[in-house]
Amino acid sequence: MRQLLRSITFFCLLCLAGMISSTNAQTFRLEQKSDSLNILILETRGKDGKVVRTARWQLPYPVYRLATGDVDGDGKKEAMVGVVKATRFYPEKGNRIFVFKNLRGNIRPLWMGSRLGGDLVDFTFVNGRLRSLEQSSDGKRFAVGEYTWSRFGPAFEKYLITNSTRHESMEVFLGHKSPSVNRAGSPSAGSVQIR
Repeated sequence: MRQLLRSITFFCLLCLAGMISSTNAQTFRLEQKSDSLNILILETRGKDGKVVRTARWQLPYPVYRLATGDVDGDGKKEAMVGVVKATRFYPEKGNRIFVFKNLRGNIRPLWMGSRLGGDLVDFTFVNGRLRSLEQSSDGKRFAVGEYTWSRFGPAFEKYLITNSTRHESMEVFLGHKSPSVNRAGSPSAGSVQIR
């Protein structure tokens, strides 16, 4: 009897795995229930375009951004969710980034970060990099940083612009303006990093 149950369970798992692998698309989206409750949804669609599987992850925080892209280089899109919350090490509410992985059609946390460099204003995902708009603690200086994935989470790569106004940094953050580079090849000569 146990052997029969194991065989049936194994067969069902194989069928489920086959159903997920024979699908065309998996997409992340957000559903807002209230100001402080959002649901991250992963929909798996079959070749006919119909939803064959839906996974959900409850986010009991205000959300300011959702971006998707292959963060960790495994060929699958992850969801990067910007939430507003306090953390153990940073008790004041602030913008944070959570990264969620699609693991066989289920949503699983990959990184639930407290902080990058400076105080996070916003983020996006560009050319395989997490791009951040950060501000100094006094809110007067801004920078745009880029991070690549390491084994644990985002690893600082470079600043595109530092010690700038919010407007200048937003232009670089949005890709409307290239960062000014000095002869040594580093952004904005004489700049001060926000870290």
